[in-house]
Order: sequence, then C-alpha cells, then structure tokens
Amino acid sequence: MKTLRSNFLQHLRAISRSQLPETFLNVIAITHSLGVCYLWIDSLCIIQDDEGNADWKQESARMADYYHYSLLTTAEMWTSFSS
Repeated sequence: MKTLRSNFLQHLRAISRSQLPETFLNVIAITHSLGVCYLWIDSLCIIQDDEGNADWKQESARMADYYHYSLLTTAEMWTSFSS
C-alpha cells in the first residue's frame, strides 16, 4: 500500500481500513492505544512515484525532525528461516 500520483487526492480524503495491510493496522492499533493522534507511514505520507522525487526531497529534509520528535518508531522486519 503506497501513495502514488494516481491515488494522492483519494488518500487525502480517506484511506479505507480494508485497503491497509495487517502491518499498518497493527501500528494504527498501537498508536491508538497510546493515545497518539498522528502516525507517519513513509509509503503513505510520501508520494512514491513523484517525478523527479520532489515530494521525497521535501519530506526527507524533514525526516530528522520526524524521528527526533516521535514518541515511538517502529520498523517492519522480514525473517527468513531455512531448515
């Protein structure tokens, strides 16, 4: 799930919970249980196919502040087990 130029305006209006992957729903639940009103998910908050990366350049310049002032930072991890 990510924000693209083609769905940007729709995402500004609303994103249906049914569209979100389980990982996002889990972090939303954690955020809500902590009483936090705002949540930053890079793939939703930065336009992923922005021509020339203008949105990414603008937002990446603010990343230090986003992380510095965050109450909690999470990361999704994939683990591969081999037998």
